[in-house]
Amino acid sequence: MSTSAIQDNPCWGSPEACSLKDLLTQYSDWIVYDSGDYIGLNKPPDCRMDGPHKATVLKLLTYLYPTQQLQNAFPDEIERLNYIIQNVHQFGDCEKYLTAEGDGTPLRPCHQLDYATSGVLWIARTAAAANIARQALEQRRVSKTYVALVHGHVSSESSPVNYDQVDAWLQRTERRYRKQRQGASLKGSLPPHSIFHLWKTQQLKNEHNKKRVRQEPVFQDEEWQQLWAPLHENLSKQPKEFKEQLLQADWKLVKKEYSTLTRYFENVSEAYNTRLAKQRTQQTKHDDESEQIPHVFRTSEDVQSFFIAVPIGQDDNDFPMRIPPSYKEMAFMAKNATLQTGDASMDYKPSLTRCTIVQQGTLDGQCVTKVLLEPRTGRRHQLR
Repeated sequence: MSTSAIQDNPCWGSPEACSLKDLLTQYSDWIVYDSGDYIGLNKPPDCRMDGPHKATVLKLLTYLYPTQQLQNAFPDEIERLNYIIQNVHQFGDCEKYLTAEGDGTPLRPCHQLDYATSGVLWIARTAAAANIARQALEQRRVSKTYVALVHGHVSSESSPVNYDQVDAWLQRTERRYRKQRQGASLKGSLPPHSIFHLWKTQQLKNEHNKKRVRQEPVFQDEEWQQLWAPLHENLSKQPKEFKEQLLQADWKLVKKEYSTLTRYFENVSEAYNTRLAKQRTQQTKHDDESEQIPHVFRTSEDVQSFFIAVPIGQDDNDFPMRIPPSYKEMAFMAKNATLQTGDASMDYKPSLTRCTIVQQGTLDGQCVTKVLLEPRTGRRHQLR
């Protein structure tokens, strides 16, 4: 896969002016692989996957693999092309137009490429093939290599530190990451119905002046009071009988008869489980000294390449990825790059990238280096 520009493409640098008709006239090698199960599509740079744009992967697939229904409706190829450009926008909304001729199965992209990134996009012809590809991607059995130009003359000798426990470190971190992604299955987590029963127990204990029920250790007393405050404010506006009936109900009845209250317990459940997951992650990091890994290093067996190991996180309201505050010096040293540090509370996921230097030179008077980038973890926007 390549992030480099295709210099003779008139659409490059003016993506919104580029139409599907423009793209179709540029290349004769759109399809680099075609079998009974998969299609390899040569995606150009500055081309989105889908959406209401003049040129997208979805429109291209629909044109190259039209259904018999679409061909019957528009026998004229130009009319069919114009219809696709004007009407085919979202994968989920247009599955009936994505079927390969005769098999009745929607074509399914097995992964995505960023808008600016060119390269081979793998498309599944069947649901079974798509599932096989999904499992291979999730289990990190797929190797991806990207070509990129980076600022400056980079040298592998600039990373003199050796570290030869890459595979062991990667197995540990990926195993931990998969466990974190399980979310609700986190040991000790409380779903909404458990939160409801916890609240009931607390209320009944307090009303009968019995020994106060032990609070869960995830939150302090004041925090629990803040979490319950919106619910109690709502209940204070209701007749006394309303709360008494609620205390006698089970979760099934609450969802049926008191559905307006379920969101309060869902919100507390989400807050509890998020805090619990964060505490477990922090505890694991403190307990496992073997998690320490150099930021930039080489291995003794591969001196021509080097690795970059930097955790990354994302602000939900911003596009650029963030690195931890402890990596501020690295951000300062990257003078030609836009690296931003986040705050300590952000969820940072470990990422590992192998970098091989191919060539050094200049571009528009600036020093650049062509590199091969192999992401060993699959974090969002990792190579950025």
